Amino acid sequence: MKKLLSLCVLALLVFCQPGIAQKKKTPVKKKTYKPVAAKKPAPPPVQYDALATYIRVWGLIKYQHPAVAGGALDADSLFLSNLYTVERVANKNQFNQAMTKMLVSLGDLPSDGGNLAAAENADWTTNNPLLDDNLRWQLQQVARHGIPEGDASSEKIADHLESVLFYQDIQYPNMPYQMLSFARYWNSVHFSNTRDSQQWDTVLTHYLPGFYKARTKPMWSNLCAT
Repeated sequence: MKKLLSLCVLALLVFCQPGIAQKKKTPVKKKTYKPVAAKKPAPPPVQYDALATYIRVWGLIKYQHPAVAGGALDADSLFLSNLYTVERVANKNQFNQAMTKMLVSLGDLPSDGGNLAAAENADWTTNNPLLDDNLRWQLQQVARHGIPEGDASSEKIADHLESVLFYQDIQYPNMPYQMLSFARYWNSVHFSNTRDSQQWDTVLTHYLPGFYKARTKPMWSNLCAT
């Protein structure tokens, strides 16, 4: 009996020795992976040549298209409603599609041949590489059917003066209204023929990026003062 008891004690001592006793297994933590949100594709870079051409197209419509120059449609609303699309065009084809769609929305022009002399207001379309032949022809037709020069002169002068103070109370930055004010001013001078045409064309392409990117009212005011 004593011998059996001794054996039990010995077995217990051996079992309790470090390294001999069974160790509890530590549960392995599984790695968790947080879902990564898919990156939104970056918008295409701003095509300033498209914006500059849009300003010219809009000016021609504002002063020459019967539906707008005659007062049936609001020119400013037309500019703002199409600006977002033009800002994001990636190529020539998209730009021409956007402009054609805008012209179609204005309705048909009169069926007569129009005034050939007035077509000179669309001379700039001839060498503009962004326009396809169809859009170029449509714009020339708009110019031919423009309202008489004398009827629009007072409005152009008023636009010229108003654009300098246009939307002075907006919160900057406000790209759509910055572009609208710039477009109003540039076209009022262009159609009033008060400056050298070629020099004024350079003003459009040179200053447009600054007016587009102006972030504060002082930045805007400095551009207007140059």
